[in-house]
Amino acid sequence: MVHGLSHPNKRVTSNLIHRCFVWPFIKKGIRTKTCLQCQLNKVGGHNKTQDTHISVPDERFRHIHLDIVGPLRPSRGKSYMLTMIDRFTSWPEAIPLENVAADTIAAAFINIGSADSAVRKPLPQIRVRNSKPSCSQP
Repeated sequence: MVHGLSHPNKRVTSNLIHRCFVWPFIKKGIRTKTCLQCQLNKVGGHNKTQDTHISVPDERFRHIHLDIVGPLRPSRGKSYMLTMIDRFTSWPEAIPLENVAADTIAAAFINIGSADSAVRKPLPQIRVRNSKPSCSQP
């Protein structure tokens, strides 16, 4: 009952009860380990990831990060944004798109490369992954 106020830890809950109540074997009567909410939200140990070394490309436009933003409120018929960042120079680009079809994304990527003459060599690999939207529209 006291624990449900703010779900403090066992020591704090015990101190709160000791301030207001007295009965024989009071410590045995305080049960915080059986709280379902605390058990569901309990962090059993923190996972620490190993430091990973990501190699820096030796020339510009050899490794490019791509991401798709949207759907956004339409502007001039475009509802999505293709964002690109070069890992070597940190050069950003943002291109408005009508849809997120693979051919639309590829055409936008190629147009940027041919317009700026930035992509002169084939990229080692291109991986595409569609993910669920992280925000819902009202």
